[in-house]
This record gives sequence, C-alpha cells and structure tokens, in this order.
Amino acid sequence: MFHPLRSKAACAVFFFLPGLYYGLIVSRLPAIKMHVGLSDSQIGLCLFIFGCFGLLGLLFSPKLISRFSSRMVLCVNAVLCFLGLLGIGFAQTVPQIFVAFGICGFSVSLLDGAMNTQGVLYEKASKRPTLNLFHAFYSLGAVFASAAGSVCAALAIGSGINFLVASAAFVVLSLSLSGYLLSDRTASTSASTDSKKHRLPAVVMICAVCSLLAYASEGTVGEWGGLYLTGDKGADQSVAALVYGLFSIVTFFARLAGDPLRTKFGENNLML
Repeated sequence: MFHPLRSKAACAVFFFLPGLYYGLIVSRLPAIKMHVGLSDSQIGLCLFIFGCFGLLGLLFSPKLISRFSSRMVLCVNAVLCFLGLLGIGFAQTVPQIFVAFGICGFSVSLLDGAMNTQGVLYEKASKRPTLNLFHAFYSLGAVFASAAGSVCAALAIGSGINFLVASAAFVVLSLSLSGYLLSDRTASTSASTDSKKHRLPAVVMICAVCSLLAYASEGTVGEWGGLYLTGDKGADQSVAALVYGLFSIVTFFARLAGDPLRTKFGENNLML
C-alpha cells in the first residue's frame, strides 16, 4: 500500500544503507590492511573480488527481483551485507577477508538493483521526481560512515566494532520500515503486456558509459584515497577516513538539486 511519507522514508533508508556499508569499508581500509597484514596487491585483490561479485550480483538481480520481489531482495541482502561487513571487520586471515569482500560485493549490488526498483516505483506512485533525492541518501550514508570511521580511528577502535556500532541500528530500522515498501506487482503486470524483446536504445548505452566513468572516479577516491594518504602522505587514519566523506558531501548536495532541476529543465536538457 502506498503511503507518501512512510513509503518515502522506507525507500530513503534502504538507499542510505548501501552507502553506509560501502563508506564504512573504504573509510577503514587502512585499518583493515594493518590488522590483517595485507599488502597493497592483496588489498587490490580484495577490491577486485568485491567488484567481480558485485558484477555477478547485478547480473542476477533482475531474475531475483522478478521472482522474489524487490522488497524481499532488499531485506535479505540488508542482513547479508551486514554479516559480510562484520566478516571484513573481524577477519583474521587473508582467505577470510577475501570471502567477506565477495559477500559484501554480491549483496551490495543486489541492494543497489532492488533499491532503484523501489525508487522507480515510488516515482511512478507519487508522480513526482524523487530518484535524485533517494540517491542523496546514499551519499548521506557514506558521509555518516566516513565521520564514524574517523572518530573510531581517532579513538583507536577496531574496524569490526566500528562496523557493528555504526550499522546495526540502521539495519534494524530498514527492516522495521520494509512493510512500507511498494509492491512490484503493478510494474510486472504492465511489463507483461508487452512481451516483445527490444534492443537497448543507443542513449541507454551512452548513459551506461557515463555511469561507468563516474563510478570509476568515485571508486578511485573511495577505495584508494585513504590508503594513499596514510601510505604516501603519512596522514593519520582518522584524517584518511574523511576522504570519501568529503567527496560524498559534494554528491549529496548535487543530488539534492537533481530533482528540482529535472522538473524545471527536463531530463534531456539536464544531461546535455
């Protein structure tokens, strides 16, 4: 059932959650590297595993969402990614951390697919542009994670405890609001009326390339920015943890402006 405020709050929290998870990981990468005794190449392999399993999750997400609903995919993977996050934070060996990064990459990508499905459903139900607002909550999750990581690093609190304290309450909150998420039934019904397969329009491929470039720059800042500061610039971990947060503050405000600009100028003009 569509409830304008509660459904929006539920969707916003589920957008906040993967931003929080990712922000926690990248803000404490120097601490994780030191705790487990990883080399730069092993850190690179962790991130490679994260990306590969993320790609695998995106490939599976349409079928899983279609079969189990975006609401179920969100709830299951909110918990699964939380467990993977704790696995990264409390890992003692290299194989353990490889497995944990794989779990997180897979579940975060499923969260990403399902949360955007909910965002589109809410936009259609409310008949107002809201996707940029929801993505602003993703950035807000990263900002919160970065701040929490900086404080915990300054207090010499380990990454595992940091991850547990910073994310547990939001996992509980997201699950408690999941009943207000929208049903996929309307979208699947309308989609079933047109069973013909169509090729992806060229504009979609162009948008995909633009997204690839944008995420590459974001990943460079988030995943290597803190390690660069601690390893090459001699910065404290508390300072390095703020790198991705500062990046996300800018994206947060840019995304807040996105929906008003869409309303005023339209999507095509805004892209140009």
